[in-house]
Amino acid sequence: MVLRAKVRGASDDGSGRGNLMAVWVPGAVPVRFPENTGRFLSKDAQLDIEMHYTPDGTARTDETQIGFYQLPARPKMPLNTIAAVNMDLNILPGDSDSRTHALVAIKNDCTLYSLSPHLHKRGSWMKFEALLPDGSRETLLSVPHYDFNWQTEYYLAEPRHLAAGTWILCTGGYDNSALNPSNPNPAKREKWGEQSFDEMFVGFMNAADAPEAPRVKPDAGSSGQ
Repeated sequence: MVLRAKVRGASDDGSGRGNLMAVWVPGAVPVRFPENTGRFLSKDAQLDIEMHYTPDGTARTDETQIGFYQLPARPKMPLNTIAAVNMDLNILPGDSDSRTHALVAIKNDCTLYSLSPHLHKRGSWMKFEALLPDGSRETLLSVPHYDFNWQTEYYLAEPRHLAAGTWILCTGGYDNSALNPSNPNPAKREKWGEQSFDEMFVGFMNAADAPEAPRVKPDAGSSGQ
C-alpha cells in the first residue's frame, strides 16, 4: 500500500499523484517519525491510496485502515522520502546473481534517518552507499539476505548528516534460478512490474532537510559601511 497526498501549490514526488506519506509492505511495523520531524497535510489535500493485490483464485475481502496522528506543534523539519530507482531491469532466466544499481542525488544538506530496500520475490541483496563530495565512499546499509516477506525499515543508530552534492548509490542482486524457493518462474526473463511476480528495484530513504536559519531584521539604528 502506498499513500500519497496532493497539496495545492506543492510539487509532488514525480508520480503526478502527490508526495509520499506512508507505505505498507509485508513485514512492516508501525513507527514514529524521528523527533522534530513530520509530514504536512493540508485541509484541502487529495489523498491517493494505491493498493497492490495479487489474486489467488479465491474471493477475498479487504479491511485496510489508515490513521493519522497529529503532532502537538508544527515540527521543525519536514520528513522527506528520497528514492533511488531503476526501472530498466533485465533479469535473465535462470540467473542466480543478476545485478543492477540506481543513483540519486542529495540536493540539499539533510539528516538521514532510515533506509529501506524494496525488491520483489527474486530479490536477494541490496547495499546503500554514500558517494561524498570529497570523493570518499561510505557504506550506509548492507542487507546481504533480502526477504520479500520481511521488508524492514532500517534506522541508523545515529542520524547521518549528508551534505548537498552527495550521491546515494544502491546496488543489488536477484536470484532468478530454480534454487530460489520464492521464485515465481525461473524460466522467465523478468523486467519492472507492479505485481509481486514481476520485479522492482527501489532504495527508499527518509531524511529531513536542515531547517532554514531565522531571518534577522537589521537594526533600525545601524548604518551601513
